[in-house]
Amino acid sequence: MKLRYLLIPVAAIGMAWVGATYYFVRQVRTYPPVTHDDPFTDPAQIVEYGLEGKRTPGDFGYSNYQVVSYPTMPDDLNLSAWWMPAENDDADAAVLFVHGRQANRLKPMKYLPLVRAAGLAASHHVLLPDLRNSGDSEPGATSMGWEFAEDVVSSVEYLASRGVRSVTIYAFSMGALATAVMYERPELNERLKATGIVVERIVFDSPLADVEATLRGVATRDGIPRPLISSAMLGFDLSIGRNLDRLTIGQFISAPPAPLLILQGTDDEITFFPIFEHITERAAPSVQIETFEGARHVKMLTDPAHRERYSQIVTDFLHNSARADTATQASNLRTEPDA
Repeated sequence: MKLRYLLIPVAAIGMAWVGATYYFVRQVRTYPPVTHDDPFTDPAQIVEYGLEGKRTPGDFGYSNYQVVSYPTMPDDLNLSAWWMPAENDDADAAVLFVHGRQANRLKPMKYLPLVRAAGLAASHHVLLPDLRNSGDSEPGATSMGWEFAEDVVSSVEYLASRGVRSVTIYAFSMGALATAVMYERPELNERLKATGIVVERIVFDSPLADVEATLRGVATRDGIPRPLISSAMLGFDLSIGRNLDRLTIGQFISAPPAPLLILQGTDDEITFFPIFEHITERAAPSVQIETFEGARHVKMLTDPAHRERYSQIVTDFLHNSARADTATQASNLRTEPDA
């Protein structure tokens, strides 16, 4: 009889443990999407997006923009995007913007003037998509960038369908991590190679450098017991096929497939700077890393203290997006993706 009474609290603790792990995994894998109205009606999002009332690419000089849609594979979700054709009708290059977690295509929209300032408006189309679970696109799990990577390669495939032959990727936060994951997942890297598109340049703004280290850091800061953190991390790892160790930019930046610029604030409240510093110790010498003292997550452009320097660094980097020759094009695509 006494044993039965003892088992009751043990079972209750076990159920609570499982419930907490399930809740953690669900929160990490998905989240309520940010609509296109939120950045203009929600006071917190108005500040976060910093659009100053501008709602479409037309407000940034792209009056001939179009709303397009395409599927992301293999999940077959519908993604909505803005397509901005280049001024030159024969242009076959593009800039692809990749937003981050709990954002949508409106958030990178304020970076469009940098494309013009770099002299790319004539030669480069622009694709600005809502990735899954964002804006006007269909909902779906993102798993801290694991599935976002599928949306990135699907966006490149869409560009190929429009005759684009080279692309500059400008990615933020979890979108930057997803870009790295696209190369580290062999099946996605094969799809990228099959498009024939050359990646000219890559810009990472406030990249989510290492998911496990970041999640553990947040959980520890919030006072969650270490055993529960480990259990939750295992649950998340299982939910993405034991691929948690791939959710880092470390391997990618050690041998980037194209010239890479990374911009990071030292007071980033999402991508903790010590984690960023540790990961970027692996960066190849060719990677350009620019840090901004006191800047917060994806805030360098909107912070008056950093706006001018940020804009100059990015426009200089993009301005050098000259088309590579055939030999360089071949080397831009990895032939042996890491296992």
